Amino acid sequence: MHRNSIRTGGLVLSLFIVLALVATSCSSSSDGDDVGFDVITVATGASYPPDQYMLEDGTIVGWSVDILNEVGKKLDVEVKIENMDFPGILPAIEAGRFDIGSSSYGVTDERLEAVDFVTYYTNGQFVAVATGNPGGVDAADVCGHRFAVTQGSLSAITAEAMNEDCESSGSDSIEILEFNNASDVYLSIDSDRADMTVVNASTLGNLPDGIEPIGESFQPRKVGFIFHKDNTEVRDAVHKAIGEMIEDGSYMAILEEWGIEAGANTVTEVLP
Repeated sequence: MHRNSIRTGGLVLSLFIVLALVATSCSSSSDGDDVGFDVITVATGASYPPDQYMLEDGTIVGWSVDILNEVGKKLDVEVKIENMDFPGILPAIEAGRFDIGSSSYGVTDERLEAVDFVTYYTNGQFVAVATGNPGGVDAADVCGHRFAVTQGSLSAITAEAMNEDCESSGSDSIEILEFNNASDVYLSIDSDRADMTVVNASTLGNLPDGIEPIGESFQPRKVGFIFHKDNTEVRDAVHKAIGEMIEDGSYMAILEEWGIEAGANTVTEVLP
């Protein structure tokens, strides 16, 4: 065999290897293989504007949705978001049906036993009532009132804690009324089935007509996305992406667009 033939064959082989490596690199980037997956599935309760809610055409929007979509861009993966009633989200995460639960989840000790969190916001709470406060609710003393909550939510945890305080002090008990979503909670107050609920500070500019906050903010809590405890691959990738968003300003830009930058975090944490 001639030396030129050997040289030509070697060049062709080298070129083939380079092209193969480029093709593999391009494929990995477009399919999200760099993080080991190419789709993130999300369960959310889309009835709580501006965090997450549904437009008339069925599109799910909100500032937490914007954060998730930006995470998808950082990781080069597709984000698929599905709406469901709030009480079913955490069990769906525990069962491994979705990668992420996203519904303004406040961090609590009970939830930390069941799932892991990646934090992205800090929210205070407010007592909310029908406009004009026809039930005469005192935000500092809600004993004896009808308290509407979303089942399994932070509002339910708050109501139970407040009721324990009322009963231990000898005051009238709180009547806790549970609903499947925030829309039904607000409707119960507007229709005089309940006197009050509690809402996150991030929702104050988007409360429905007929509902208003009273009193001062209390009990600020970290808010995060929830993950199955064994799903560390997605959890850690999301944590890293949010950290990059905080550093490059895209995180704050989302909060400023929605007017909720007061609760911005300077770091994101994996809990517990």
